[in-house]
Amino acid sequence: MNKKRKIIYVHETESFSENNGELIISGENFDIIWNCETLFTDLPLIMELVLESREKTDQSVKEQLKKLSNVK
Repeated sequence: MNKKRKIIYVHETESFSENNGELIISGENFDIIWNCETLFTDLPLIMELVLESREKTDQSVKEQLKKLSNVK
């Protein structure tokens, strides 16, 4: 049986808490409950991906600023 996967887009979070070894991330319309052990072992990869994304954003902003500074 194929179940349709649910997608939750997290734009903003309202709170983080922990209970019984689970991290609870809450937003306006959602709660994500994440096993802390699993999260801990996944953190290095998560941070790598987040930092890559951040570097792309920084590079894009620098390129846009460079273009603006060349406009007369």
